[in-house]
Parts: sequence; C-alpha cells; structure tokens
Amino acid sequence: MRPAAGKARSSRSIASRWRKRSPRPRSSAMQTAPSGARRGGTPGLVQEADGGTLFLDEIGEMKPPLQAVLLRLLDDWSVRPVGGGKCRQVDVLLIAATNLDLAAAVQAGRFRADLLYRLGIEEIALPPLPARADFPAIVQELLHGIAPEWQIDDDAVAALRRHAWPGNIRELKAVLTRLTLIEATGTINAFMVPEPGAGSAEQAHECSLRAVATDRIRAVHGETAGNISETARRPGVSRNTVYRALPPDLCQRHAAALTE
Repeated sequence: MRPAAGKARSSRSIASRWRKRSPRPRSSAMQTAPSGARRGGTPGLVQEADGGTLFLDEIGEMKPPLQAVLLRLLDDWSVRPVGGGKCRQVDVLLIAATNLDLAAAVQAGRFRADLLYRLGIEEIALPPLPARADFPAIVQELLHGIAPEWQIDDDAVAALRRHAWPGNIRELKAVLTRLTLIEATGTINAFMVPEPGAGSAEQAHECSLRAVATDRIRAVHGETAGNISETARRPGVSRNTVYRALPPDLCQRHAAALTE
C-alpha cells in the first residue's frame, strides 16, 4: 500500500463485510507488545479487540521481538497476560498494512519469513488514490469531517481525480481544507480546482488558492463600493489581507482618502 492511501478506511470496510457486528477496528502501529494485558492490569491490544477487528498499520516497521510475539498469536490465537496467568483464546480479525516490500525485507533480514507466510492468507493491494472506485466517497467523507455544512459537486470531484495525489489522503485533505477557507459559498465547484500541473497537487492548489482568494477579495471590494471594512468582513479576512489583494493604485487611493 502507498503511504496514507486510505488504509484505515479500507480496514473499516473489510471489517464491516466480514464482521458486521464487530466493533470499529482498533488501529495500532504495533510498537508495543500485543499481548493479553499490559502491566498494571490494563487490557492489551488483542484482548481489547477480542470479538472484533485489530488493524496493524505499518507492520513492516515492526521490531523483531514483536514479530515473534505476533507469530505466536497467529499460531494459536491465545494471549497470556504480562507477568503470568492463564492463556485465553481470542477471536480477532487481524488486518495488517504496509507500504514496504515485505519480500525484500525478508531477504534483507528485517522481517521474518514465517510471519510473512502466516500473514499472507489474503492480500489486498490498494490502487493509487485517484484510481479507486470509492474516490468520490472518500472526498465526501473527508469534506464532511472538515466542514460538515459544505458540499462538493460532481465536476469538482472529477477535477480532483485528475491529480496524481502523491501525498494520498493527507494531501487531499489539506487541499479540501484550503478550498473551504477561501470561499463563503458552501460548495466546492470545478472552477476552484486547478488543472494538474508541475509539482504536487497541494503545491498547485496553494498557488491557485492565492489567486482565487485575491479574485474573491477584489470582487467583494467592488460589490461593497470600495468599503474596506465590509470587504474584510464578508470573506472573514483582515484589512491587511484586503490591502495586499488590491491593485497598488487602489491602495494608494485608499491611503490618500484616509489622510484627507
């Protein structure tokens, strides 16, 4: 999987299909022991996920001692509390994700071959973000989390899909956040989304959003008959931002009017 290519979202989808009554997947980077209970009596990751789903992200970064612990878990699906006690059986759907080549990691001695074989019951390769069938749903879900009152039209989703999104979900979320900050319409349309160009989509959007924000401020300035305070109030920006967006000659005229 590519970094942040919607792995957690995909794990929730898999869990909902395989275990309709299971709790929401518990996500872990697996940097601590996944045993039955931590010292002090606190339930461990596996025990907490009993009857549900455990999502292990970036499993390729797991340290060798933890790989051994996970292998034992996969062998008999039982856990023993830290410090002693009886083993107990658990019923867990385990989903592991990585953006690394685990076969290469095995060859390099960084990942256990026997663990790789035990994990390989079913392998799902996530396609690049724009190629995913659920791309529109991903956009809608992200936008709802950023600004629940906002909407995005189909043409804007199609325009977003034309980008490569090398930064995946994080980059898409950053761009959607910026789009909601520079307009007051409540709807993202295709005109707000620049065409793919050089550099990342986030960089392209950053330049484009400055231009859109400038155009918006100048339009409001005209609608308010040159009222700087009202121009700043409508899009929710400072007076200094308004002055920076206006052509130099307009700024000079405003300055002259203030000194008269």
